[in-house]
Amino acid sequence: EWRKERGILMFEDCALSLLSKDNMDQAVGTFGDAAAFSFHKYLPVPEAGALTWKTDWQKPSFNSCPNALQTARQSASLIKNWVKRLNPLKPMKNSSNRTEGRVDVIEELPKHYYFDTWRIEKTCSNLAKNMVQNTDWDLVAFKRRENYLLLVQLLKSSGFLPLYPDLPSGVVPLNCPILVPNRDRVVDRLAEEGIVSTCWWSTGHKNVNWENFPNARMLKQNLLPLPVHHLLGANDLERIVKKLEVVT
Repeated sequence: EWRKERGILMFEDCALSLLSKDNMDQAVGTFGDAAAFSFHKYLPVPEAGALTWKTDWQKPSFNSCPNALQTARQSASLIKNWVKRLNPLKPMKNSSNRTEGRVDVIEELPKHYYFDTWRIEKTCSNLAKNMVQNTDWDLVAFKRRENYLLLVQLLKSSGFLPLYPDLPSGVVPLNCPILVPNRDRVVDRLAEEGIVSTCWWSTGHKNVNWENFPNARMLKQNLLPLPVHHLLGANDLERIVKKLEVVT
């Protein structure tokens, strides 16, 4: 009410919380005046996002689709990674942006993280749009929650402590985060086994002095996100934990 009385608009960044709801069953993205979602973080699509709004804003114009070459390149990258996962004998290359041997360094965000004006009128390709429209989102939400809860049990049984051992009702997780020493090395070792993780949130905005935020630095250097996506089964999760035991 304080915000509304002063005419302040609320924008929700839901890029990492697609499909989630609060404890009153209200979906993220419906609290404020506008919200942004990122589909490619939850689905194997070359690109795709959504912008929703509830006010009388002028409808934005999205007239420029990615050209066929851009879509083909992004799709080829997805297929290439999928094939590599099927052949664990071929190590996967980790795409993290970090300084070798300097775990105390917070690298700057990749350039594509910063806003580019040319993106304003871009929309997604027809390929990505069709994939998003034909997805069973209820199944995606169910499987992600199911995989998260099973992975938490497996991790606890192996002596690992998930950062969030409890999963509130309505939350659809992007991944299952744990804290590990030598996180970057662990990511590389998992990639050699065909298990894809990332050096999650390891980079930082260039205008922030990270020396003033020791807790954030600790998370940036030790947080390991484990996959829980809807295409994984119980055998896959068991394999992830077994490999994690070996590489940590």
